[in-house]
Parts: sequence; C-alpha cells; structure tokens
Amino acid sequence: MAYLTPEVLKRPNLHILTDTLVESIILQKGDGTAPAQAEGVRFKAKSGERKEIPGTEVVVCGGVIQSPQILELSGIGSSSLLKQYGIETIVDNPNVGENLQDHAIVGASFESAIPTFDSLRDPKVAGPAFAEYKENKSGPMAFATYSAAFMPCMSLLQDNSELQQLLDDHLKDSPPEFPAQKAQYELIREILEDPGQSSVQYLLSPAQLADYQSPAEVSPEARQHDYITLFASYSHPFSRGNVHINSADPTAKPTMDPKYFSHPLDAELVARHLQYLGTIVATEPLKSLLKDDGLRIPTNFNSAVESSEGMKSFVEYGFTTYHPCGTCAMMPARLGGVVDERLRVHGVENLRVVDASIFPMIPRGNIVSSVYAVAERAADLIKEDFNFGTGA
Repeated sequence: MAYLTPEVLKRPNLHILTDTLVESIILQKGDGTAPAQAEGVRFKAKSGERKEIPGTEVVVCGGVIQSPQILELSGIGSSSLLKQYGIETIVDNPNVGENLQDHAIVGASFESAIPTFDSLRDPKVAGPAFAEYKENKSGPMAFATYSAAFMPCMSLLQDNSELQQLLDDHLKDSPPEFPAQKAQYELIREILEDPGQSSVQYLLSPAQLADYQSPAEVSPEARQHDYITLFASYSHPFSRGNVHINSADPTAKPTMDPKYFSHPLDAELVARHLQYLGTIVATEPLKSLLKDDGLRIPTNFNSAVESSEGMKSFVEYGFTTYHPCGTCAMMPARLGGVVDERLRVHGVENLRVVDASIFPMIPRGNIVSSVYAVAERAADLIKEDFNFGTGA
C-alpha cells in the first residue's frame, strides 16, 4: 500500500489485471547472431479467455517458485527438462530453478511459569483479550509474537579446532554443484570462523509449537500447559534445493525440493546451535519464567541437549521460515546464474526478473527488506535503460 497510492492508481500507463494467470512470455528465438527477444506475455483472463499483450520490456516478479516456472514454460531452462514436457528450448540454461536456499528453523518448547499465548485457547481468556485490544489496542493481542537475536555458534567458539575439523572434513568431500558455489562456500566458512559474525538467528515465541511432535509423543494433557518456544534459524546453509516444472500446463504447481540439511555440515552446525538453547533457558531472567523440571517438547530435550549427536536428531523437526530465494540467481551464466547485474535474463533481450529469486546467496535475516531494495534498484535500472525521467 506504500507504493500503490491513489495517485499512482490514477496513472494512465498503469493497468492492473486481477485473477489473471500468466502462462508464458512471448519470445522471438535468436538466430545465432542475435539473442532471443521478449515481445510480450500470454495470459488467461478471469473470463477464461486466452490473450496476449505485446511489450517493450517484460519484468517477471513471480517469486522464488513461480518466476523459474514462468521462464521454463516460456522455453528458458534446461533443454533436457523442457524437451521432457514438449517445450521448445529458446535459451538452454540449466541454472533456472536451481540454487534454492531457505532458512531452516528448529526449536524446542519449555513449560512456562507464567501465562503465554497458549492461554488464549480458553475462550474465557481470549474473549476479554480481544475486547481489550479492540478498545485500547493493548493486552496480549498487541504483543509482538517474536523476539530475536543474532549470534555466532557459541559451543564452537570455545573450541575453534572442532569447527576447523568439521569444515575440513565435510567440505573436502562435497564438490560444488555449480562453479560459483565454491566461492559461496568459502564466504560461509569465513562467516563461521569469525567470532564477530553471526551464523544463527535465535527466536523466542511465547507459545508452544503445537505440531512439533505427534500426539502420541506429547499427551493432550501436556498440550494444555503454557510454553515458550526457542528456535534456531540457521543463517547461511550449505544445502541447495531446486524448483522445476513437472508439466507444460501453467496451472500445474511446480515441484519444489528445498533439500534442507542435504549437506551434512548443516545438520552438524544446527545441532551445535541448538545445544546453546540449554544455556539460554538456564540463564536469568528467562530461567525464572520457566518451571523447574517443567515439560519439554520434544520430551527428550533435557537428555538430547547434552551432546551434538543428541541434538542432531532434532533436525527432522525442521521447517521453513518462509525465506526462500536464489532460483534465478544474479551471477554470470558460466558460474551458475540466470540474470546479470542489471537483472536481465541471460540470452534474452527485454526480459528481467525482479524478486527474491535473483539473490545469489540468502541474506542473514528476514529477506523482505532486501526484496524491497531489489525492486527499488530495478526501477532505477529500467528508468536508466529507457531514458525515463524521474517522474516516470
């Protein structure tokens, strides 16, 4: 809403189509001497009618999952994949849809000595809380759901030789999947080895993680208690996933495989970050807010936290923080990229991608401000390339 103001909506060159499915980009194939050209977009209107719109410049902002899908449906991607679904290859680039990264998050819940958001299960509590917020904008409904801190791996700072051994052992046996990944791994290693850099985001939520274990492992009675949950969100994973079409049908959802913890170093490092949760909950002022010998979810936290091997078993409970990025990476094509430094798709003129898919590496924290920055920069680039004035 900060961008789509009433003044912007009145612009004569702005037309917004809702409930409209982009099926593909209209591409003119290159002839060997000239690159391919983007000439417009094919889409299915709300009425069901298929239409085409010509364009001087096409800007794809489909997001990390659907931007590579649109490129592949248009003939930009791995030729072997496109051939499988009967799509003509316009630009053979196997990097499209690869390099997927996300912040996998793992945590544990601790029984609280004070009421938390779990109390809102009770209508007698939720009703007054909602009324208080509606009337005064105060009370539990006005409380931030997360607090956070960025830290290095504290358990490995005490023994740097263990960190060096872990990195040496696992990196030598994991060759890069694409040329730029070697440089990415080196950068991640520098971050991990620097005690002044953070490699994890710890988060606290004043509620239990209800689906953390199956009902058979945590009784319904235990679920009725109040908890706080501490999470470890791993900042720079070594693992890389992918997103690809599984059909030439634009309405078919693509196949997404984040491959969380597929690189063994990720599980090793997250386990050691999780070990530090034991120190956090035993430290004031948080310690006094938790019940002595209170319940834990998972139930084996107290025994597992004693070793990194014990905490590695928690990796299976990991899930997304909804920070996916990287599937149309901004890098040279020879190094594994899909767009160049001006966000133009390699091998195609008049086509850009502008969203989190262009990140070569995932940012340390929440990615949304970086998405805004990419959009602002793209607007400047487009104005420069088309000689638009500042008022365009």
